[in-house]
Amino acid sequence: MGAHTDSPCLKVNPVSKTTKNGIEQCCISTYGGGLWHTWFDRDLILAGRVVYENEEGKYTSALWRSDRALMKIPNLAIHLSDDRGKFEPNK
Repeated sequence: MGAHTDSPCLKVNPVSKTTKNGIEQCCISTYGGGLWHTWFDRDLILAGRVVYENEEGKYTSALWRSDRALMKIPNLAIHLSDDRGKFEPNK
């Protein structure tokens, strides 16, 4: 017997920070078969494995999770959409 479990998430791209019109942005990639409309217009935290240089000068890794929400993916206002019944984010 076998199974496949998918863990949909958004992954921050390694070099992704940019600023446009005074708003800090980062590039992300989708992973898995998520219900992406549920990710819009809600507070999101950052979590994952980080690699850093310790006091001894060696690289090590650890799991990290933000204490508070750091990001939000804004949804286009409904009156700016051509087809209000259709949701197709640019993944």
